[in-house]
Amino acid sequence: MKRILMLLSFILLLTSSNFFQEEVYIRIDIEKPVEFDPRSITIYPMDCIYSIPDKAIYIAFFENIGEVAVEVTNTTTGESYYEYVVSADGQAVVTIAGTEGEYLLQMTTEDGDLYEGVFRIDRINNLIE
Repeated sequence: MKRILMLLSFILLLTSSNFFQEEVYIRIDIEKPVEFDPRSITIYPMDCIYSIPDKAIYIAFFENIGEVAVEVTNTTTGESYYEYVVSADGQAVVTIAGTEGEYLLQMTTEDGDLYEGVFRIDRINNLIE
């Protein structure tokens, strides 16, 4: 009886908590030479999060960097998604199919700056940054 209660408690804990990750932070890197200063922190003008339930990438812009061309490519299947967004709006959403594979997120500004991020979706909706 004690084992059954423990098993039921464990199942209840799994179903009531956020056991599976629903969002993943996408690390963004800039692909241009920057002056290196070991005392400084690199601050990017945006943050990106992929949401599993929405099958969408949410982009939050912290500064106005003009119009941004967003390309998301599933490097496993070759699927590509394109959007042009305006950073002055402060946010953008890019919906993708959410199929299994590794994705490359590329954002190119009007000035030619290229920001990139990589994330992976697997069969059981676990994401690896």
